[in-house]
Amino acid sequence: CHDSCISIKWAPTRRSQDASLGKMPITDVDESPRLLEIAERNVMNGTKAKDSLHIACAIISACDCFVTTDDVILKKSNRFAEVTIMSPIGFIKEMQQ
Repeated sequence: CHDSCISIKWAPTRRSQDASLGKMPITDVDESPRLLEIAERNVMNGTKAKDSLHIACAIISACDCFVTTDDVILKKSNRFAEVTIMSPIGFIKEMQQ
């Protein structure tokens, strides 16, 4: 997770607690047939539509990591081969190695 972009999904109550997020690079992802295809596949695998779209954006952006506090997504992380999904604690441990 060191070389490429990192997609971070924070719960709204936690977003305001980390001012350093404002310094991170932001990549805009335009809607495309490929994006929608990936998102639809994620939905068919049991992921909520908005979560599926967010993960699809991370995949399209070639992110190495998708960092989330969402326990449901973390439990399904093995369903997403194109991006590593991890918790903030897991991400910090990875970065310290």
